[in-house]
Amino acid sequence: MASFVEPGPMELASLIVSKTCHDIISPVGAASSAMEMWETSKDEATLEVAQTLMRRSSEQAVKKLTFVRIAYGAYGDVGGDVDLGEAQEAAQPYISDDRTTLTWSVERVIAPKVVAKLALGLLALAKEAVPRGGEITISGTNLTGQAEFTVRAEAKKVIIPQGAEDALSLRFSEGVHARNVHLYHLIKMAEAVGVRIVPDMDDVSVTFRTEPV
Repeated sequence: MASFVEPGPMELASLIVSKTCHDIISPVGAASSAMEMWETSKDEATLEVAQTLMRRSSEQAVKKLTFVRIAYGAYGDVGGDVDLGEAQEAAQPYISDDRTTLTWSVERVIAPKVVAKLALGLLALAKEAVPRGGEITISGTNLTGQAEFTVRAEAKKVIIPQGAEDALSLRFSEGVHARNVHLYHLIKMAEAVGVRIVPDMDDVSVTFRTEPV
């Protein structure tokens, strides 16, 4: 990586926890507000709205927690291999919503845990690239070696997520912090399997491809 002070293991863990809490606090907070609404209201229409909000917010929180457990967490025993089908099961509800669809074209095999984390990290980056919704696809080969993934996001408007270009060029001019730790983590996962991430963008799509170093 380019010269900057890389976070130590404890600092990296703290930053990932901070990012995870930031991602989860919104649906959890919404569920809490809905519960308060439900407890204090006697109007049937308001109670129905509160119940709907509680259900949707709780479902969203579960989807995010399931995803980050595999993408950033230990996910079972330290080291070892995992079933990529489980990564798909975590990614599908997290990526897909009313505006975004995910097509997963990755063979279901037992692969190193870092490969699953790399795939999910790329998908999270692709989801950021289509904030108004779109179509995301992922394919992969050589899944037990130098995993070569292609993740493509298509929409009427696409963006390169903030900080991603610098991070993918191994530049962290402001160091690693809670807002870009997922990018740092993604780069480290790519390094661990001997690949680099190459972005390619046009007016209606952005592609993140891994290539052997």
